Amino acid sequence: MVKFLDKLNLSSSSTRLQNLILFILLLILGQTTEQHERTTCSYTNKLKDNDGCFTNMIYLYGRSGQFHLRNDGVLLIEFSSGGQRIFFGLKPNGRGAFENDSPIYLLERITVAYNSNNNPIDGRYESKNCLVSLENDLDKKKQYLFSVSEYLSLAELHYFDEEFKNTHKTWITTDFFNLNETRYIFSYQFALIEAPSNIYYAAYVQYEGTDIIGGENQEYSVSYTLSKFKFTNATERNIIKSLEFRDNFDNRIVSAFIFEKYNYLAVVFLRDPDRLGSNSIAYYLRFHDLNSLEKKYEIELYNIGSDKEIGDKGNGLYFKALYLKDEYFAFIFFASKNEMKLRFKIYFVGKDNNGINFNQKNGEDFGYENLNTKVKLHEFYKIDDESLLIVTSLNTNKKLFFIFIDTYNYYEYMNIRTYRYEMEGYRLREELTVGFYNDFLMLATSVSKDNENYLNSFLIFFSYPNGTDFYMNISPYVKNSEFYVANNNLISYLLTTE
Repeated sequence: MVKFLDKLNLSSSSTRLQNLILFILLLILGQTTEQHERTTCSYTNKLKDNDGCFTNMIYLYGRSGQFHLRNDGVLLIEFSSGGQRIFFGLKPNGRGAFENDSPIYLLERITVAYNSNNNPIDGRYESKNCLVSLENDLDKKKQYLFSVSEYLSLAELHYFDEEFKNTHKTWITTDFFNLNETRYIFSYQFALIEAPSNIYYAAYVQYEGTDIIGGENQEYSVSYTLSKFKFTNATERNIIKSLEFRDNFDNRIVSAFIFEKYNYLAVVFLRDPDRLGSNSIAYYLRFHDLNSLEKKYEIELYNIGSDKEIGDKGNGLYFKALYLKDEYFAFIFFASKNEMKLRFKIYFVGKDNNGINFNQKNGEDFGYENLNTKVKLHEFYKIDDESLLIVTSLNTNKKLFFIFIDTYNYYEYMNIRTYRYEMEGYRLREELTVGFYNDFLMLATSVSKDNENYLNSFLIFFSYPNGTDFYMNISPYVKNSEFYVANNNLISYLLTTE
């Protein structure tokens, strides 16, 4: 059994379970007895209570967060409920990371920050987290968990000492980035990026205003913004530079990464033809100088066409780009809110005296039933330089697809495996993120029960996450196809190949 789970006890307030509940589901794929006998799990085993493939269902509360591994191997995940923060932590040996080997640290009340009207702010909505270190700690001996949330909410800096007790600092997010409160972060999807020398970058969309669209006032945006910053001490940050670029389509998503080969900050965005004198809306890759943040080069990646409405104004289509290695990056995107086909591309980018040139190295289109094109319920994850994972969902918000992509010979060849995972009694609602811990696949997402609007979350570990008394390394089954055998794929006991 998973011994650390019996240490969870957050029952001091009966109201904690009323609105936001965190279901921690530890999926034991192939080990349900002490003899570790294989189960009969298959795609017919849905996510529901009392299913033979799901054990140790623990009820907590909290909105979903992201996975982060510190340099010492400690896993940290932040969840939130109003002004409370819930941290889930595991040591490298699988035991709880907090006091008395507990995997849970409950911060009953986060420090509020006050806006210009002296109103207290303690909320956390769609957010991004990353691990950061102070500017003089180049060896990264201390790593803080930094969180940024959209809308009128908090930016948070958390540190856990040797006894894993929390100290933290909060800012209004607009104050942290020196933004006008009326132009808060509008993004549902944005980026926090670590660079050398403990310098960090943020790429996000800002709120612009409201306009009459279809007879109603609709919020909109026109730009993306880059901010470069560092932490001078545990309570102070220095915004080194911020620049806004006002040619972004009206959406709530932007993607960014450091293109290490050329030492540029790369931004992928959907460019608005209104600000180009063009009839076409298109995805662009733009290189920015890491110091000045100024534009250097840009490439049109994919031309959607002349009908702007296929871009879902005011919300946007999901897309994300990841740096691979050398001159290569990968890009997934939707080309239309109506097409419901997820496109995957690997691009080669060359740089010479004449500037930037590029070509497509490989690619694939995924059209599973009616995919959800909106920006929240998808994830694109780099397992390693040659292995990628896409998690995507249907319009019904009742089914997930896991797409594992293994590449070979500098992306010349690909092996793709797809699995589906159907939910019962719940529907997907907000964030979706994946990660690996001790080579075990993890997924977190915010959900609601059917016919209810209360926001809950799932935290799922695939395979056995507890301790090192018995160790099963599932990475060969999800990372490298040279180890892949169709009838010996642990994931397939839960998910079925399409």
